Amino acid sequence: MVDQRAALRSKLTEADIHDADMDRLMDMWTQQVGLLTEHITEIEARTKELINQDTAIKNRYQIMRTAPGIGKVLGPLWLSLFAGRQTLDARKISSRFGFAPHPHQSGSSVKRAEQSSGFGNSEVRRVMHQAALSAKTHYPHYRTYYQEKRAEGKEHLLVINNIINKLIRLYCAMWNNRAEYDPGYIEKNEHKWKKSA
Repeated sequence: MVDQRAALRSKLTEADIHDADMDRLMDMWTQQVGLLTEHITEIEARTKELINQDTAIKNRYQIMRTAPGIGKVLGPLWLSLFAGRQTLDARKISSRFGFAPHPHQSGSSVKRAEQSSGFGNSEVRRVMHQAALSAKTHYPHYRTYYQEKRAEGKEHLLVINNIINKLIRLYCAMWNNRAEYDPGYIEKNEHKWKKSA
């Protein structure tokens, strides 16, 4: 519904470029946006109500909401997938949803670059893609990483997939440690990693 609403809002902003009389269509789209907003608000309120009924789930949700890319859509989705589990394995999750790069080779002579399978739950893939785009836009660490990889000639979708894997590792670490996101963690530890490299 969020995607449908965004698509309709996009149509409304582009309506002025058309020569045809768009008044009737714009009225219909505006009504649809209003109806979708009403349904989305209702679902978000019900989701919040359900989360608040369980203290452990509520605490998990509040922790996960501090992470880059986790909002009102991905937060409840992540909970619905993993609530009840004490620990999460980032590699297994990346593989399960088709984000893990797998080598392509035939015998010893034919080998292509590693790439993700593209399989897995389409809803999770779509929402994680949006989370990676959000992280790239709003968080300097991910923005710098994206720009560096693009400058090296890496394809946009490949770099976004790499960011998704970074986010999954982050989310799993936060889940397993029951710790909120620390935006200064990378800067505070960069000198340690450089020394050990």
